[in-house]
Amino acid sequence: MRMPRVLTRLGADVERALTDVNVPAYVIDKDGILVWLNPSAEQLVGDARGKRFTDVIAPSDRPRAKRMFARKLLGTVAATDSVGDVLRPDGTEATVEVSSVPLLRDHQVIGVFGLGFLGLAYSI
Repeated sequence: MRMPRVLTRLGADVERALTDVNVPAYVIDKDGILVWLNPSAEQLVGDARGKRFTDVIAPSDRPRAKRMFARKLLGTVAATDSVGDVLRPDGTEATVEVSSVPLLRDHQVIGVFGLGFLGLAYSI
């Protein structure tokens, strides 16, 4: 069942909220290019806009990340949740828990939106 467009009706500035939240957030286009990262994501992986998303994934996790990305592009899953390692700008790895969903326009997948949580435990 589709939820009502409450945020749209309220005129909520969701992009500003996603930019300001202290949780890494990102958008990958359908070609696998990082097109948007909020400041928290940039702090984690550096300014990776314009790079392939796999460039910020630890080599050991790249095959799985590619499979999960493809599943969202194909529309076979509504969301994926996983734990893996990303590469910090200094080359060290950081473990993140990621939840991501396909981004749709006119019922077509145009990319992926995701949130990352550092470590394995977080609270709201």
